Amino acid sequence: MHVLHVFDSTCGWEQRLALTQLLDRLDPKIVETSVASIDPKHTSRLLEGIEVFPCPRRLSLPTLAAPAIRSLCLQNSCDIIHAWGAPAATASRAALPDSAPIVTTVFDPGLAQPFVRMLLAAQQSGNLAVACSTERVRRRMVEQGIDFDACAVIRPGVNFKTIGAVDRNKVRAELGIPHDSLVAITPDPPSQRGCHRTALWSVLMRTHLGGDTRLIVPGRSSTTADLRRFAACSENPPAVIFACEGRRFEELLPATDVLIYAAIEDVSTTAIAWAMASSVTIVSPATYCVAEMLANDLNAILFKAEDYWTRRGRQICAKLDSAKDASKIREVARGQAYEVFSLRRTVDQHRQLYENLLNQDPPATNITDAATVAVDA
Repeated sequence: MHVLHVFDSTCGWEQRLALTQLLDRLDPKIVETSVASIDPKHTSRLLEGIEVFPCPRRLSLPTLAAPAIRSLCLQNSCDIIHAWGAPAATASRAALPDSAPIVTTVFDPGLAQPFVRMLLAAQQSGNLAVACSTERVRRRMVEQGIDFDACAVIRPGVNFKTIGAVDRNKVRAELGIPHDSLVAITPDPPSQRGCHRTALWSVLMRTHLGGDTRLIVPGRSSTTADLRRFAACSENPPAVIFACEGRRFEELLPATDVLIYAAIEDVSTTAIAWAMASSVTIVSPATYCVAEMLANDLNAILFKAEDYWTRRGRQICAKLDSAKDASKIREVARGQAYEVFSLRRTVDQHRQLYENLLNQDPPATNITDAATVAVDA
């Protein structure tokens, strides 16, 4: 079979990691792959070193990229399109006959309405399967009108070799962080919905109280400038390090002690999977999307969040004191990550999903949720 992967400007580090894992691990004798993008300028920076066929959309309309995608599919005799964002799925659906199978992957359960409308339109037009990174994502998709039978839960894969290759002391030295400081990190990218401002507040409060603490803010977004101004107005601006260029989240995370999830809404939890595997303590409010994977004092430090962001910042600040020494919690979390976020399992489940679509079977056929299996065991 031949799978065409289509990217767009909504794709970030999660999509980049998932795609590169598939390209590296899928047997080319069984699954041939090509990569295209309807936003080639963005994708060429994101997928550095990977050949990306440009299929640019016009006037910001995804459907106007359909002719270029259709031509590429005919040229490569593509059997399936795997769209890694709603705009890419819209363009792909317009490019192919209704019966042609399209897969899209969703990591974030906090579904914006424009995103949902695009997916619903793609579903109504033809054969659409949705690979959900968590059970919470699948539930939210079904609530918004996506067919339950069209959804399959495929947990993100974690590459333990990538984690093991990170030199913790070297990364800290390059960032100017003392070796004995408590180092926290936020999910990539910064966002208002992710409450990154609250995470900054908690770390700055701890430094004000005398704790030697640093916060790494990876990635870049429209929220970054506001966070920079907020940090600059504090009494200790060097406590916040903005690692926007040249440093990937998965390369920074193993050099830290704590991952701060400050959001009280549904957000993507892929960073939590990598933190568990990296033996990084997770501090977070006990929201639905987080509680699906974590339990307080077992594999993370969770708390009932205050609504007001400064009060929630104080809660996080209080938890940071115990996070660095939570060795038992980190040990349990890492062991669970080995079972639930197996890279081999993730790749095999994607191959199974493609085969299901070609055989006209339900997408979730022979695909079991790794977290459910781990709990039952």
